[in-house]
Amino acid sequence: MTINVHSYESMGTFDGPGLRLVVFLQGCNFRCLYCANPDTIAGKGGTPTPPEEIVRMAMSQRPFFGKRGGVTFSGGEPTFQAKALVPLVRELKEKGIHVCIDSNGGIWNEEVEELFKLTDLVLLDIMLPDIDGLEILKRMKSDFELCNIPVIMVTAKSSEIDKVKGLDQGADDYMTKPFGVMELISRVKAILRRSRNTSDEKIFKAGDIIINEERHAVYVNDEPVELTFKEYNLLKLLISNYGIVMSREVIMDRIWGTSFEGESRTLDMHIKTLRKKLGESGSMIKTVRNVGYAIGLD
Repeated sequence: MTINVHSYESMGTFDGPGLRLVVFLQGCNFRCLYCANPDTIAGKGGTPTPPEEIVRMAMSQRPFFGKRGGVTFSGGEPTFQAKALVPLVRELKEKGIHVCIDSNGGIWNEEVEELFKLTDLVLLDIMLPDIDGLEILKRMKSDFELCNIPVIMVTAKSSEIDKVKGLDQGADDYMTKPFGVMELISRVKAILRRSRNTSDEKIFKAGDIIINEERHAVYVNDEPVELTFKEYNLLKLLISNYGIVMSREVIMDRIWGTSFEGESRTLDMHIKTLRKKLGESGSMIKTVRNVGYAIGLD
């Protein structure tokens, strides 16, 4: 399935943290009078692009992303092509690339929900004709797999009560139009810092497996499981990327670091031991031949 692309911006600094590859998609469900990208509104037009071409571009620019950069899908409206974006974003995540979605939030279905579950950051508008942006936010924050994704509300509603409503529903920040680009970037950076700093308070769950980061504890069917430091971090990495195949290279880099000089069999032995300690739940850790490992694959 191809992605209908309007244009690209390399080394972008306005659409998320760090340096980014910005992919402007063709087609939008709205016809906003003062749209910043009016050429992207029409469903027809653009260039049908194979997902692997976007992955290739992202990987070629990855050395410039640093720790904060990545890929942003804007438009147009990214959720307009959610079904085609899901496997693309999943592959980008497997390669360790940060993904941001800039959305008007006017479309909500199973494909959009799946897309947001794979996303690192969402820029969401609140003024929607068919569904209230606050309702989208409420749905995200009430879903276990979506609730930890940072959300910035972007809107023309500037009254105090509107801000309070957005923040009370769980928005990580609230910005009123017009705003400066540098302010947006600073707020995104701040949210991502807070997200990293509060990661120790999160609870991750996959089937009967529960990780309580605050206690640095793992439970299976409510029974504690003793893991080594590396085993714990390996399990947390797989569960926090639920449904995503993590390549061996990414896992080795995240758990052992780029300076590790041991054999890759080290990873296989840790997976084997981890499965054994998790009992029947260990079967959730799937081996993807010639690629890596994953939890949450059907």
